[in-house]
Amino acid sequence: MNPYRLKHIDTGLYFKPGCGGTLDKKGKIYTTGASYLSYIQDIKDNIYIYPWTRVYKDYPELFEKYQHVYYSCKDKDGNRMLDYIVIPVTRESFIKEELEINIKI
Repeated sequence: MNPYRLKHIDTGLYFKPGCGGTLDKKGKIYTTGASYLSYIQDIKDNIYIYPWTRVYKDYPELFEKYQHVYYSCKDKDGNRMLDYIVIPVTRESFIKEELEINIKI
């Protein structure tokens, strides 16, 4: 199996696993058949883009296209607002983009 990345069709960004998963310019390279698509099956899932991520800062158009959520939370200094973008996804939201390997010996 050739290595591949999972490309989110709407945004053109790649899936990057982690706490809740997110989208990224580079994404994760998979070398086996097991990937995020293996786990979401036929259910809907959400990907969250948080303010401390580079994608949040580099892609302001995501604010217009997807739901932007605000909520209050408490930290050690008191109340503050936290916001994030919610991108609903299904298996059909992604395509496998195979990568070429050039090995020179």
